[in-house]
Amino acid sequence: MGASWKAGWATGLRTRWIRKQAAGKHRAAMSERTERLAENETVFRAGNEAIEANRRGAPDGGAGERLYLCECGSATCFEQISLTRAQYEAVRAHPARFLVARGHEDESAGEVVVADGPAYVVVEKAAAGRQIAEDTDPRDDA
Repeated sequence: MGASWKAGWATGLRTRWIRKQAAGKHRAAMSERTERLAENETVFRAGNEAIEANRRGAPDGGAGERLYLCECGSATCFEQISLTRAQYEAVRAHPARFLVARGHEDESAGEVVVADGPAYVVVEKAAAGRQIAEDTDPRDDA
C-alpha cells in the first residue's frame, strides 16, 4: 500500500464531504491541523472498511485475529494492528471512534482515549473533528 492508495481514498472522501456540505451539513470552525488530522483518520477508516468488505465470506467465518491499519492522523503511518472482527466492529459501532496503535493517539487534536487493548487504543473525536468523522462515516449511507 503506497501513498497513491491514500490519495485516491482522500479524493473520494473529500468528494463525499463536499456533497454533504451542499446538503446542508456544516462543520464548526476548527484549526487547519485538526481538520487535516481528522480527514487523514477517515481515510484509514475507509481503507479498513474496504479491506473488511473484501474479507466477508472468508473461509474462517470471521474467527481469529485479522490485521487492520492504524487509523491515526499521520499521513505516513502504515502500522498494522491485530484484533478480531468483533473487536473491530465494537470500534466501528461509533462513527466518531478510531482504532490507533498505542502511542499514536493525539489529545491535542481533539480526541480522547475511550478504550484500549494490548497494542492499540480506541480514540473518539470531539467537537469539530467529531463532525468530520460522522459526516464521512462509510457506514452512513444517508
